[in-house]
Amino acid sequence: MSNQWVIAGGVIALITVGGLWLRLDTVSAERDAAQHAQAVEHAESLRRQRVIDTLNHSLEQLNEQQQANGRELAELRAAASQATQTAEDLQRENRAIREWANARLPDELARLYQHGPLTGTAGYRDYLRDTRAVRTARRTPQGQR
Repeated sequence: MSNQWVIAGGVIALITVGGLWLRLDTVSAERDAAQHAQAVEHAESLRRQRVIDTLNHSLEQLNEQQQANGRELAELRAAASQATQTAEDLQRENRAIREWANARLPDELARLYQHGPLTGTAGYRDYLRDTRAVRTARRTPQGQR
């Protein structure tokens, strides 16, 4: 019987070693799977971080562009306001010029336009003898105007 016990002990030891070997193989496979999952998760984490960095960079660029657009819009509004003011000033000025141009000339100036061109000294002498010549300006006492 002692042989049987040795064989039974050997079989039990063999089964135990086989079970431990299978368990070790299972644990090793689980460890490899966990390491692979960790590597995949790390790679995914790096990819997500690159996406976040890219989005942050894009956001910074958009903010800078928005600020530049705001400054440009303010400059354009100022230029438009200035152009509107200039147009209004020109309209007022044109109206004043039209009113002045349409106003009747004083008689003295109108007579200057009515005579013909002066040709030679004889024409000039005749012009000077004209009784309708432009009168000289009257002098006013100082302090009165």
